[in-house]
Amino acid sequence: MRVAAKRVVRVLIVLGVVIGLPVLGYLGVPRLKEWWDHEHPHVESSSIRAEKAKPRGTLVGAESKTLRLPQEVFEMMQVRSVAVEPALTSDMLKLDGSLFLDANRLVHVNSRFAGDVTELGQIEVPASDQISTSANRTVSRSISFGDNVRKGQLLAVIWSKELGEKKSELVESLTQLRFDEDKLKRMEDLFSKKSVPERNVFDAHRDVDSDVITVARIERTLRSWRLSTEQIQAIRDEAERVRARNTERQTEFDESWARVEIRAMMEGTIVEKNVAVGDFVGTDLDIFKIADLRRLDVLAHVYEEDISLLESLAPEQQRWAIRLNAEPQSPPLEGNFQRIGHLIDPAQHTALVKGWVDNSAGRLRAGQFISAQVTLPPDPDEVAIPVSALVDQEGESRVFVETDSGNHEFTCRRVLPTRRRGQSVFISSKPRQVPGQLPIDALQVGERVVTVGGVEMAQELETLRAATTRTTASTDAGKQNTP
Repeated sequence: MRVAAKRVVRVLIVLGVVIGLPVLGYLGVPRLKEWWDHEHPHVESSSIRAEKAKPRGTLVGAESKTLRLPQEVFEMMQVRSVAVEPALTSDMLKLDGSLFLDANRLVHVNSRFAGDVTELGQIEVPASDQISTSANRTVSRSISFGDNVRKGQLLAVIWSKELGEKKSELVESLTQLRFDEDKLKRMEDLFSKKSVPERNVFDAHRDVDSDVITVARIERTLRSWRLSTEQIQAIRDEAERVRARNTERQTEFDESWARVEIRAMMEGTIVEKNVAVGDFVGTDLDIFKIADLRRLDVLAHVYEEDISLLESLAPEQQRWAIRLNAEPQSPPLEGNFQRIGHLIDPAQHTALVKGWVDNSAGRLRAGQFISAQVTLPPDPDEVAIPVSALVDQEGESRVFVETDSGNHEFTCRRVLPTRRRGQSVFISSKPRQVPGQLPIDALQVGERVVTVGGVEMAQELETLRAATTRTTASTDAGKQNTP
């Protein structure tokens, strides 16, 4: 009885397997697949991957650089292309820097003598409403910081004891010279009459020579102190008056005896004033500083990789437009740069570029931060293409050029981007060899480059190349195994 039961169970199991498997295959597997696809939409099935990996184009040429697409694939990719254009757009190189006073247009005003400041130069300014009701009236006031002065204008008066003593020393020496010259004449007359020995004549000659040397020494000292010829002649006239025993005093001459006038050596603006009436000043003090602010120096920083761009500019192209960082919306000011430094800052890897900027309007001030923009002319060996045409792959830049529009053939070329501006990228138009890279292909004006579909073409090209490599390897292996 037990054996019969076991046989029945076995028969039922076999029948279930035979009948159930087809039913399960018909009903269960499709539903299982639908459930899997619904729960895992991001996972592609092997059939989909195989369909996508299947080549949709063909290679043309022995170098395997040209891809031919069927019409349906071309339409599916929605391929678009544009013509390569010349790089007519000028590039702008921006340099950061600061403004400085021109050292060749800055004067440090010092006194040649130590002394007391007795007077400051005067300048005419419009009268304020509190002083006068007349709008056209002007008043005089002492020169101050920020005033404009002309060349030769009186800045200050110093009373110098040293100058007065040196002038008196010259008067004394001139008087002594005239006395010794008269003495020499008398000695020569007496010697001709045999009344005095010859030694007295020699001594008289020696005294005159000594006086001449002393007068010349004092005059040279006064000239080194920049006394004019007229001022020295006035001292000689004073000596003649003293020698003639003219006791009449010249008040004006006495008042100017120790007077030292400090005058402006150039036209400009007083940017520093360090004295007031009554101060005692020495020869090492900058009483005033006068600067010509109509033109300011510019020191800007250029990165070392951009130095060659500036050096390649012709002298007439070495111009820049200066904008204040504090006033970015203000119109730029024109200027020139003339020199590029020979030292590279080890921290910033920049060199200094020295130039100037026009400041006739007086807008600029020394010490301000600025941005200098240099216009770089377009490179004749550059062409322009849209950024969307560039395919960056495996560290290289490539473009697809439409070589046969009728057959939808596109050739892959390696290119060298030189610069990018907005939605355009500039490419070297000539073939060249870059160290450590494969040769760079040429790209000419008028050729059409793919702007839509380039990435898909690059993938398709790699797929076809891989398939060709596998086929070649299988063929070579079959030849080796053939007896």
